[in-house]
Amino acid sequence: MKTKMITTLGLMLAFGTAQANQYDLSGRFGIGGGAGWSIPVLSNDFDDEANEDFNYSFHARYHLSSPHAIEFNYTRYDFEGVDINAKTYDFLYTLRLAPQHRFSTILGIGAGAADLSHANTENNLKLAAKARAGFQYALSQSLVASAIVDYTFINKMPGEKNQVTMTEMHIISPQLLLTFYFGGPQEKKQTQPPAEQVPVVPVEMDADKDGVVDAKDKCPGTEEGMEVNDYGCKIKEKASIKVEVLFAVGSAVLTEDSKASVEELASFLKEHKGTIAEIQGHTDNVGNAEYNRRLSEQRAASVKTYLIEKLEIGSSRLSSYGYGESKPIASNNTASGRKENRRVVAEISQE
Repeated sequence: MKTKMITTLGLMLAFGTAQANQYDLSGRFGIGGGAGWSIPVLSNDFDDEANEDFNYSFHARYHLSSPHAIEFNYTRYDFEGVDINAKTYDFLYTLRLAPQHRFSTILGIGAGAADLSHANTENNLKLAAKARAGFQYALSQSLVASAIVDYTFINKMPGEKNQVTMTEMHIISPQLLLTFYFGGPQEKKQTQPPAEQVPVVPVEMDADKDGVVDAKDKCPGTEEGMEVNDYGCKIKEKASIKVEVLFAVGSAVLTEDSKASVEELASFLKEHKGTIAEIQGHTDNVGNAEYNRRLSEQRAASVKTYLIEKLEIGSSRLSSYGYGESKPIASNNTASGRKENRRVVAEISQE
């Protein structure tokens, strides 16, 4: 018996260490069953002759609210050493002490009737009372496990059977239960309308405080107090705009994937009417220097032509020049550096 009790208490402690999470059983109905041991106690004549044995049970449960529930139970108690078993039918009130959590201590109390098989008496149906304590843990929204200990009292039994004076029964029963709940968790009614959502207007940053927001500032980091133009550069300072263009190896034909970047440059030039742009082509140092210069010049001219013919930028506002490998911005000793050096840049200035 001691081994069985220790095993049960260990399982109950395992439930007790589970993490608590929000869980509401209000208005939900469940059915289930369980098994455990029937242990006679309190040292009366029945306890002296009977020994613990297996029991099993079935139940139906309804939650009036998350903490409060009523339950109908059928339990069969068997005992070794005597030719008697008890079947109890009872209604039980249970209370969850942590009603909004998956894990909770539970307490219960109830009463019903016991049917005593093989007892030497004219009326085998007796009064039964029950008290419960234990733990409960929701394995999911629909399945709940319980580790409990029930105390069941069955009133005095007259007569004898197998040399046992049929006195009151006192039974301690540790059990493990599973309960399946039907339906989903109950939604709580909203007691007040949701607060009106005020749209959040993003604040445009101006890190250098020159009066031109960062998204439009082509010369970030201007000293505070300096006079700047409408795209954030000092009056005589040139702005550099990188044009993300791609060309096939050895080719100066503008690809379809590159045209979106050129169109962004055109939009800038149309917004700022008093600007001019030099389209500059640059390469890495792989290959013949003169070949690289001519290729960079052809690529710069290709961008310029597209701006004039397709995007309607006045030719007087544009020029192009190929610098080849003469103005690297990164080391040509690495693949990533060479990639940075292969570029087209629009250098912007005021007319």
